[in-house]
Amino acid sequence: MLVIFELEEMSALLEASSTTWTIKRLVSSGSTAHIILAVDTDESKEVAVKVFKSEVDSEVVNREADIHGSLSHPNILEMKGICSFTTPRSESKRALVLEYASRCDLLDHIQDYGRLPQAVAHFFFHQMLDALEYLHERAHVSHGDIKPENICIDDQFNIKLTDFGHAKRIGRKELITDIQGTPEYLSPEMHKKESYDPDQSDLFALGITLFAMVAGTLPFESATQEDGLYKLFIEGNLENLEEFWEIHEEMRVENFGFSCPQGFYSKEFRELINRMLAYDSKQRFESISELKKAKWCQKPLLQSKEVQGLMEQISMKKNIKV
Repeated sequence: MLVIFELEEMSALLEASSTTWTIKRLVSSGSTAHIILAVDTDESKEVAVKVFKSEVDSEVVNREADIHGSLSHPNILEMKGICSFTTPRSESKRALVLEYASRCDLLDHIQDYGRLPQAVAHFFFHQMLDALEYLHERAHVSHGDIKPENICIDDQFNIKLTDFGHAKRIGRKELITDIQGTPEYLSPEMHKKESYDPDQSDLFALGITLFAMVAGTLPFESATQEDGLYKLFIEGNLENLEEFWEIHEEMRVENFGFSCPQGFYSKEFRELINRMLAYDSKQRFESISELKKAKWCQKPLLQSKEVQGLMEQISMKKNIKV
């Protein structure tokens, strides 16, 4: 029933569009929108069509379109246009036409592979930093919902940041009180409903995303006093942080069935995560340029072809389609 309804919607969308499209399939359905894969036959290119649900306020759609449409960076999914249409059920709909990243999102990769090799995570992380540096320093936009689901991967294994539904235009170091985003990725100050720096909170969510790439699991359920693992960050001394890493080392052994004498997580990686996820925002990195100077970030970067080759090798072992 859902598929039939979506095809009806898409037929109406095609009629409203000045571009000739061929619908291929429904990619995903979220809380606010459906993503449809289509082919722009004029350019012979695949595109992703983000169709907003009827209950989403037009002002919200317009804000997302305005912000996303103004952005231009190789690690941000390109927005190609916007259109409005009416479904056979007389519902008004709006859709964003986006660049299509063919290798799904980062969450799919983490789930398929269990975890990513640190060299691959390092490669993706640097591209995320470049995207956020552009957003924060040049476009003066905070993303507001950094997480693996909102990081797409193209056929060259480059990341593409997407979903600007929670994005805001902000002044430098401006504090806000509006709390939105995904609970598992919110900073402590957001959970406490305090005024917070949205750029800082983007970096906090990026730290959780990086940990998930390398570990294959989230570091904790929420950055609150009630969370046993994050409480070790709140207490903040070296002994507590060591306990946090010991717990995750044990979880890694349980999940993957083998141990590593020198530990799965390098000293440089631990230091980076400890600072990115610090309870006190003043103890975190002040800027992306400072973060890039961290020892773990200074390691040599793989090239795109090297990442592709490494992922293909792992895929053959795990029988995963790349």
